[in-house]
Amino acid sequence: MDFAAFRAQCAAIAGAGDLSTFRQEREIRTIVDNVPEAVGEMYAAAAQRIFGDAWTRLASRIAEIDRVGSPPQPLDLGEWGADVALSPEFVRYAFRALELDAFLGLRGRRVVEIGGGYGGLAAVADRLVGSIFSWTIVDIAEASALQARYLSDVMAYSVSTDAAAQRYAIDAAPVDLVVSDYALSEVGESEMEGYVPLLRRASVGAVIWNEGGGMSTEDGAAWLREATGRILFRLGDPHATVLGLEGLEGEHLAGRMYWGSGREAS
Repeated sequence: MDFAAFRAQCAAIAGAGDLSTFRQEREIRTIVDNVPEAVGEMYAAAAQRIFGDAWTRLASRIAEIDRVGSPPQPLDLGEWGADVALSPEFVRYAFRALELDAFLGLRGRRVVEIGGGYGGLAAVADRLVGSIFSWTIVDIAEASALQARYLSDVMAYSVSTDAAAQRYAIDAAPVDLVVSDYALSEVGESEMEGYVPLLRRASVGAVIWNEGGGMSTEDGAAWLREATGRILFRLGDPHATVLGLEGLEGEHLAGRMYWGSGREAS
């Protein structure tokens, strides 16, 4: 992954203010917006089965904002109950937003997202629950600039951005929910340690772990358990069956981790 090229492209797009085709840029798609069609289909099938009408309504609400940036090869969702086409990335965002709301609750939450790409998940969550109290994306400065531009363009006004260098400025603010999808696990352990105060301050949290940063999923679960001081729920726990998440496959299920308000027993 070429993070230097990604950072440069984020800054260039934000500076130019032209979002017309940014989701086709190779430097962007190397890091985000790279969900394969087959994975998008898997998420669409799971969303229809688990969330039913809520999935159909959300897909219709986000179709317009999905077109911002001209993503290639949108997926026709007629087979999965939605009379629209979405990019595979937005299908995954829709599933994640519905999952977070069903399992942890988004309405009225003060949410902090660690690493937000260009702001897609936040924008989809904003369309799902307009009553979110706040959603702040903490990220590198260049990504934060692109997020601010994109979120303004799609009018996701409940979302704000905060460059990583400024993240300690929000340390005193209460946080209800921390989210990090394929981001916290990629920054490296030394950088991860900087987020421990934020992780501990959140009442609940949800992470999708991948091994891009070199730490295995099992080691990542152990690190999160120690960092948060909370009971960690993973694959095989009751919530997976309740939500039907066992229908997901491979890392899309195994990497999902949640923690609640209960402290780990000593």
